[in-house]
Amino acid sequence: MKKLISAIISITMILSMTPCIIQAEEETTIPLSELQKEIVKFKGVEEQDVEVYVTDGYDPIPNAEVQLNNEIKTTDAEGKVLFEAIPSQQECYDVLTYTDIWGEKTTQLKVANIIKENTDAKIEFTVSYIDLNLEYQLPLVPEDDEVSLFSLSNTVGTLGEWVVGAKLPEERWFHQTVEYQGKLYLSHSYPVNHYLIYDINNNSWSTSSSESYMATGMGNIVLYNGKIYDVGEGGRISIYDIATDKWAMGSSANLSYVKDVAVIGNKIYAFETSVSQSAAVYDIEKNTWTRLTNIPKKYDDMDVVAAPNNKIYLMGGYTISGSDVIPSRSVYIYDTVSSKWSNGASMQSGRSGFKPIVYNGKIYVAGAILNKEEGPLLEIYDIANNKWTTGAEDEALGGNYSAILIGDNIYYMGGMHQTDFAGVKDVRLYNITNNTWTDITPMRFHRSGASAIFYNGKIYVTGCNIGNINTVDIANKGLEIYTVQDLPDIEYDRDIIDITNPGKITVAYGTPAEDLSLPEKITVKLDDNTTTDIPVTWNTSNYQSTNISEQTITGDLELPDRIKNTKPYIPEIKVQVNKLIYNVVSAECDDIEVKYGTLLSNIEFPDAVEAVVENSADATDRTTKMVTVKDWTPVSGYDSGLSGVEQEFEATIELDDGLENPNSVKAKVNVIVKNLEGNIVSIEPKQI
Repeated sequence: MKKLISAIISITMILSMTPCIIQAEEETTIPLSELQKEIVKFKGVEEQDVEVYVTDGYDPIPNAEVQLNNEIKTTDAEGKVLFEAIPSQQECYDVLTYTDIWGEKTTQLKVANIIKENTDAKIEFTVSYIDLNLEYQLPLVPEDDEVSLFSLSNTVGTLGEWVVGAKLPEERWFHQTVEYQGKLYLSHSYPVNHYLIYDINNNSWSTSSSESYMATGMGNIVLYNGKIYDVGEGGRISIYDIATDKWAMGSSANLSYVKDVAVIGNKIYAFETSVSQSAAVYDIEKNTWTRLTNIPKKYDDMDVVAAPNNKIYLMGGYTISGSDVIPSRSVYIYDTVSSKWSNGASMQSGRSGFKPIVYNGKIYVAGAILNKEEGPLLEIYDIANNKWTTGAEDEALGGNYSAILIGDNIYYMGGMHQTDFAGVKDVRLYNITNNTWTDITPMRFHRSGASAIFYNGKIYVTGCNIGNINTVDIANKGLEIYTVQDLPDIEYDRDIIDITNPGKITVAYGTPAEDLSLPEKITVKLDDNTTTDIPVTWNTSNYQSTNISEQTITGDLELPDRIKNTKPYIPEIKVQVNKLIYNVVSAECDDIEVKYGTLLSNIEFPDAVEAVVENSADATDRTTKMVTVKDWTPVSGYDSGLSGVEQEFEATIELDDGLENPNSVKAKVNVIVKNLEGNIVSIEPKQI
């Protein structure tokens, strides 16, 4: 028995142009000796075909030389190569759990192989797998193999691992991400003027409509009541309505350069921490800006965080004196209730380019220390007591990382070294309860300044902001997904926001309701900016088949699960019943007799004849009707001296309202010339 096993070999290019571009490992091959050797016997499987797929994580790599069991083959245009009849009991398998780049849950089988360098390609990982998503393959897994349960979701991901999601259609740097009803919205990066939209359940990307007046800036966006408020560099607001995929222009704060924003309730607080000390607040409901008192002191690149006590904390940053970068330990607190600034206790370490995390009345700041010797890696600020304490020490954590709070764990992802500014792909987990640090699986790509968001058990990381902006690198277009907890997909109730009614239909007079051929489905637009066809039941009880005025028939939508019709939208269709139309079948009149020698011009033809007509919708319905005719003409000529013979004439029928002549029937009449009649002129006697 033979089984086809697919293998995925992901390779990366040797790229060293910028820190955020993928950096290859030093090893150029993975020889058999480095693999764990464990004999795995599949039930009833003596050999299998192994298909190897070589990719850079997104696109196939053709012409790559792959060696398996001393046989060397070259990948085709799709990056694939097939090795046939590989014995399944060779000592070259290591069984563990894996999810491939398309999100399929599998059992991983490492195979002995070598990819020879044909360009600058290098191996990143090698996988040969049995697809656990297919039920018929399950018996092939050994009974004592500890294989993970099936993924509960359709989304990309496997527990405790980073996997690659669908490739971004364009690069993103200096951007932010929000989630709304199972979709991620990535703010724009200069010079584009639209958002990228990632459908989590379908692992696919699309783009929003474009906004011609969108301002450049740091990509600060705020989600509020189904709309995204984009704060441009001068504090100008652009408003994106997710449901309608349309933009509107909000008011402007007339600031110079908004670096950071914080949100409390329905207000957006904007701070110019890099250009000036200005600050302003935007009221979402009123679409108005109000200037705040200035920040007590300006530091470049201060970090901003809002706390549940209605206060906003500005921390760290730096100033430049000549060639020296001087980090700041300062903390400034803005009370949104009293509209006043105050000084908070200073940090022990000067920091810039970090992300404060608020948890249970405390603010956690880590890494981003410009001077290594300056102070502790992790500091914890007690909001109520205005005091700092030191957290557990760990290896250095750079700046410009992405940080996410999940439960009592803080995930610190990527960033850059503070000395050489090289991007990193390390991921560090800090547990707040236990005050401990743990290394977890690193990301696939080196990233600094990436955007990260947590949704339904998974972390989604996109883009980076390190490197030449004119270089389209893989990290800028890369999506990575880390599964913290394997959860079922979330299905949202989507609401109908528009409906496309079918066009008017025209039917013959007397058409019964069951023969109207009304559409079975209509198209609706949903509040996630998608469309779908929904079945409809038409209410035809008030329809009148003989009413020739335009009639409106309404319907009831048969809503599927997870779709609602709040407004509600009522489908309708216009029906026009044509007038009762009769078709001319024939039109004849009695023969006309004329005297011998009667000229054609002297024949008195009738102006109207009796026609046989039938209902255009019911051929069994026939009747007679007088119709007007004109232009009598002989069919085969007229001979006034040809007596006793029927000479056929025909005329054009003039149609009245409700009468049609689809077959161009002519009115007909026969003209008969009488025999020649003589008069007695004289009588002469004749002798007998």
